[in-house]
Amino acid sequence: MELLFVESMRSDSLVELTLQSGKAYVGWILNASVPEPERKFVEMLPLASGFRAKGNHKLEFTTNYAVVLAAASDFTESTTQSDFRVVLPVTEVRSARPFDFATYFEFQESGTIN
Repeated sequence: MELLFVESMRSDSLVELTLQSGKAYVGWILNASVPEPERKFVEMLPLASGFRAKGNHKLEFTTNYAVVLAAASDFTESTTQSDFRVVLPVTEVRSARPFDFATYFEFQESGTIN
């Protein structure tokens, strides 16, 4: 998982994290520029969040942060995108994987995922 965090941050690519609770986040990792084997927390700027459905574990998005993040500079001078970051205990992360919205939507539209 640590290598995924570092690679994601270095390449500025999205990661999907599913927590033990079933809550899921898709976003950019912010605090993993170098590997830390004893990392306790991972910091993420979420682009979307939701949950894994009970039973089939299908990813269901409930919150889209993209519009808010794009407008963050319009709030105040003291508000930045980092004000929307989430800090998650690594021990709560059940799964982590690279994420691509185009691929996700392609699977959704093809009916491959029910």
